[in-house]
Amino acid sequence: EKPEWRGYVCSGKYAQVFIRAKLPGNLLMTMVRDEYPEHPLTLRGPTTQGASGTQKYQPAVMLEKSYTIHWSGRAPEQIFIYPTNFNSGDWVRFGLCYPRGTIFRLSYQLEKRVPVATVYDEEVYPTSSLNAVEAGEGKLFYFEESTGLLFLKVRANYDRDG
Repeated sequence: EKPEWRGYVCSGKYAQVFIRAKLPGNLLMTMVRDEYPEHPLTLRGPTTQGASGTQKYQPAVMLEKSYTIHWSGRAPEQIFIYPTNFNSGDWVRFGLCYPRGTIFRLSYQLEKRVPVATVYDEEVYPTSSLNAVEAGEGKLFYFEESTGLLFLKVRANYDRDG
């Protein structure tokens, strides 16, 4: 028996998301599970090529929950979000902070790793409500101009290998 371990067992389904942020590549990313705004997680990812490069983050997430992502400076021009250890149908909803008036181009891509190649590319379309994003299968986004939040649902469409 080890009472000083202070370990916890959490119920629920967990996975990870791998996030690459480009331009600028020197930001802190703060992620908040919307149910618990008083407990933010702040990450500093390793950078490549300094502020003009890429920064990488890999937080653990609870599936079927909603998170908001804030940046320590100007929001990245490009973000790539990869669901890791998701099974088909697993999802997480994100709200990402962007300045009002931002114009977006989002795409859903299926990539293979060896050799690295995009084998499927489909445009993700804007919708007029957050409810449509939540009810959808990950192919819609909603930008709430008044709050500056870009909402999208990251959903796995295939079972993981391995």
